[in-house]
Amino acid sequence: MSEFVFLYPKTGLDVGGAAAPPFSSMYASVLLHKKGHGVKIIDQRREPNWKGILSAELREKPVFVGITSMTGPQIKFAIEMASHVRKESSVPIVWGGPHPTTLPAQTLESQYCDIAVVNEGEETVLELGEAMVRNEPIDTIKGIYYKRGGNIISTPPRDFIDVNTLPDTPWELIDVEKYIFRSLYIKEKLSRVLDIGETSRGCPFKCAYCSNSQIKKRSKKRFRQKNEEI
Repeated sequence: MSEFVFLYPKTGLDVGGAAAPPFSSMYASVLLHKKGHGVKIIDQRREPNWKGILSAELREKPVFVGITSMTGPQIKFAIEMASHVRKESSVPIVWGGPHPTTLPAQTLESQYCDIAVVNEGEETVLELGEAMVRNEPIDTIKGIYYKRGGNIISTPPRDFIDVNTLPDTPWELIDVEKYIFRSLYIKEKLSRVLDIGETSRGCPFKCAYCSNSQIKKRSKKRFRQKNEEI
C-alpha cells in the first residue's frame, strides 16, 4: 500500500519520446521514502493507463495525493489528474512546484487543492505527511498555505534547504527504462540518454520572465551547487 501518491502531469512541452524523469515528484517524496513511508509516483507522460493506476491507489486510501505543476500548459493536465482524484476520493490534494509557490492563494481557491507547499518541499512534505499520519495539526509546519473554515491560512516561510543534506536521487521510485531515449544529436544506432539528475539548484541570473526570481526571492542563496561527486 502507498501511503502517499505523487502525480506528475504532462507539461505540454514534451517533445517526441523524450521525457526527463519526474525529478520534482522524486525529490518532493524522497524524505518520506527514506523514512520508510510507502510512496507511489504516477507520471502521466509515461503511463497511458494513469487513471486506472491512480484509481487503484485511491482505493487504498492514501494519506494525501501530491501534484506538481509549473505555470502554463502543465496546469491543464494537473487539473485533469486532480479532478480524477476528486471524483473518486475525498483524500486531501497537496500542490507544489513553481505555480503554487508563485500564486499559492490563487491555487487554493480551486476546488482541486487543499494544501499548497511553497518553495522547496522536501522537509515541508515530510513534516506535513507525518503530521497527517498522526492526525496532528499542521499550523506549525513552515512553508504551507491551507484552507480552514473557508479562509486561506499561511504559515511562515521555510528557509532554503542545504542541498548537500539531501539523500541520493531515489531512482527506485520510478521505472528508469521509461526515461532512457535516443539521443537527438548522436546518431549512432545504440546511443541512449538518461538525465543524470540534480547537481545544483537555482540560477545565478535574474530573468524577469522566470519563476526562479520569485521562488528564490533574488536571495544570495539563489544558486547552490552540490559538493559531492555524482
